[in-house]
Amino acid sequence: MKRHDKLKKLSREHQRALVVAMALKYGPNPPQQLDWPAEPDKKRIKFLEFVDAELLRHLQEEENTIFPLAEAYSTTGRRLCVTLGMEHELMRKLVSEIRTAQEPELSELLIDFGLLLEQHIREEERELFELMPEIVPPFEMAEL
Repeated sequence: MKRHDKLKKLSREHQRALVVAMALKYGPNPPQQLDWPAEPDKKRIKFLEFVDAELLRHLQEEENTIFPLAEAYSTTGRRLCVTLGMEHELMRKLVSEIRTAQEPELSELLIDFGLLLEQHIREEERELFELMPEIVPPFEMAEL
């Protein structure tokens, strides 16, 4: 699918995040080619490095730039952004829990986060990012 130029950066970040989601959702058996540890504590360390370096900033960027435009120009965009915003909040809550969780809860939280992250990214890419160029005027898209 061809992505609007102003959304390409976020889509590239989504690609990196999908690798993280895959590593998490497979629990103790992440695909070898992903080069992620199987042990929950080591996985948590690598995951939190990603969260602190990329994910939290990415969520904020979407909330500050993409969501307001989609909400302003479409009922569908508004509905999507409400759902996606709730998922952002759930992700933040799960990250907070992952930071302090112990086994066996830690493994379950990491898997849950991986599943949520994958579903969330797919929804943004397939629905919101496809909708944006259709509803947002070109001059507004250019300002992103």
